Amino acid sequence: MQAVILCGGRGTRLHEETSFRPKPMVPIGEHPILWHIMRHYRAYGVRDFILCLGYKGDVIRDYFLNFRHNNADIEVDLSSGDVTLLSKEDVDWRVRLIDTGVNAMTGARIRRISRHIQSDRFFATYGDGLANIDLDELLRFHREQGKQVTVTAVRPPSRFGELLLDGALVRSFVEKPQTGGSVIYEQTLNGEPFFLRGDWERSEGSGASKGVVAFLPRGMPAEERKQADVMMTTAADARSFYAGLLGAAPDAPPMRIVITVCDSAAKEVCPYWPGGPVQMHWGYPDPSHAAGGEAEKRAAFELTRQAISYRMLQLLQLPFDALDNDSLKKALLEIAKQ
Repeated sequence: MQAVILCGGRGTRLHEETSFRPKPMVPIGEHPILWHIMRHYRAYGVRDFILCLGYKGDVIRDYFLNFRHNNADIEVDLSSGDVTLLSKEDVDWRVRLIDTGVNAMTGARIRRISRHIQSDRFFATYGDGLANIDLDELLRFHREQGKQVTVTAVRPPSRFGELLLDGALVRSFVEKPQTGGSVIYEQTLNGEPFFLRGDWERSEGSGASKGVVAFLPRGMPAEERKQADVMMTTAADARSFYAGLLGAAPDAPPMRIVITVCDSAAKEVCPYWPGGPVQMHWGYPDPSHAAGGEAEKRAAFELTRQAISYRMLQLLQLPFDALDNDSLKKALLEIAKQ
C-alpha cells in the first residue's frame, strides 16, 4: 500500500518553528516529525510515500534530495570534490514529492495527487500525525467493516477546567474534562491516518436544488437516491450546503439519536438518516451576527459553546435504557428549552 502524507499546511499554531520551515520538518530529537512518521509506516511494510507539498515545500524537497548526505558520515576530498559516504541510513523508501499548492485544503491536495495512487485503497495522514497506531490491525478492521473510510481519532483531555455559566449563575464545574464525544460525519476529521477509496460520484442539484452538491456512493439504490434528491431540494430551500452527509447516509451506522446543531434562523432540516433514529434540532443565534466588533463576536461564540456544552451534559445524564423513543424525544425537547 501507499501512504499519502499532507505536508502543505502553514502550521500557524507552532509559528515559532514554522516561520522558517514547514511543520513536518520540525525536529523531534535528531530527525524531523516527517522522518518519524515514515519510519512508523515502514515498520508495517509501507515503503511508497506521496508527500503533498505546499507551504515551504522546497525545504522538504531539499531534505530528500540531500537525504543520504544529511544522514550519514561523509568524507570530502577537497582536491577532487569527491564525496564518499562512510555510513548510511538503512532506508528503502520511494518518495514522490508533489506540489499541491500553498493554500489548498485537505480534499484538494488528495485530489491533486490522485493520479499517483496505484490502487483503490491507501493510507493518508498529516505531516504532524505521529501516533503509535497498529496499522496492521487498522487495515484488518477497515477490510472487515467494508466501509468507504476508516478514521482513527483521539480524545485528548482538556488543559483547563470548564465552568458553565448561565448569566451570574454557575451551572456546573468540571475539572479538566475529556474533550467532546465522538461525532460521526464531521466535516473536519481529526486524528489520522484515514483511508479513502475512489468510488464516490458527484451529484449536483438542478431546478429547485440548483447550487447544492452531494457526494453519493456509486451504485446507490434508486429509492435512496430519490431520498437524497428530496434532501437536496430541501437544502436549497434552506440555503444550506450539504457535502458528504447525504451520500454517507445509506452506509451510516445505526444511531439512537441524531442532533443537528445549527443557526436557529437558517430554517435547516434534520439530515436523512436510515433506521429512524430520534432526531432533534438544537438552534442557536449565529454568533458571527452578534452586534459589535471582534471582541463581542468572540464573547458570543463562547456563550454559544457553553450553551451547547451544557445541553450535552444534560443529554449524557438521561437514562437511555429506560426511555422509549417517544419519551426520549420529549426529554430532548425539554433540554432544548434550557
